[in-house]
Amino acid sequence: MKNILAITTYTLKEILRDKILYGIIGFGVIFLILIFLLSSLSLGNDIKLVKDLGLGLIYLFALVLAIYFGSLVFNREFDNGTYKEISLKPVPLLHFVVGKFLGVFLGLVINLLFFNLLYFLVVLSKKGGADLLSLFQTLLLIFEMAVVLSLALLFSTRFNQLVSIILTACMVIIGHMLPALREFGDLPKVLNVASLVLPNFEKFNLRDSIIFGDVPSSTTLFIPMIYALFYTVILLWMTHVSLKKHSE
Repeated sequence: MKNILAITTYTLKEILRDKILYGIIGFGVIFLILIFLLSSLSLGNDIKLVKDLGLGLIYLFALVLAIYFGSLVFNREFDNGTYKEISLKPVPLLHFVVGKFLGVFLGLVINLLFFNLLYFLVVLSKKGGADLLSLFQTLLLIFEMAVVLSLALLFSTRFNQLVSIILTACMVIIGHMLPALREFGDLPKVLNVASLVLPNFEKFNLRDSIIFGDVPSSTTLFIPMIYALFYTVILLWMTHVSLKKHSE
């Protein structure tokens, strides 16, 4: 447990010190300000536009952070040669994987809460009140990012950062598209199998119902959370196995 805590703390500090992080946050702040300004020019119910664009923007930046840092942490260790040193220390490899995951994950949660605070301020400034329903979307977004981060970590054990980013982004796009495609009829066998194996990221999407003020049921919340935990555990175990082979 001490090993995991130490690795988590070190990784979190690394993430929070990264200059790229502040660049992404800066872009996020600028875009939220633009949403505030553009909504003033809209005709009709501008608060729904603010919520729609704001929640979409939060999702986009959370996704960018999860994929970027998830694909970075192991590749950074490989490039710096520090992974070989770590593998020689009496630290179980699974502890190393879990510690790295938790460090990046906590960094994501901190930034997600920051973006949500900005979102609340924008909604309040447009006299939309305290949009507490959006906290349900934030909760599911946190669980979704755990799965995305796990995917990025897995790919980064075998590929360089650029390839890991591309593969993870493709998995996310497919995970959002396949459920929609199934509604149009029978899919080819390959896509049918893919839809059963790959994570269904649409399970975490409550944005439309939140915008229109619908309160999600407990089932709508808990099933995606359990689903995310299942995939995260599986993917982290696969990451552990992949790293084990990497060090042999």
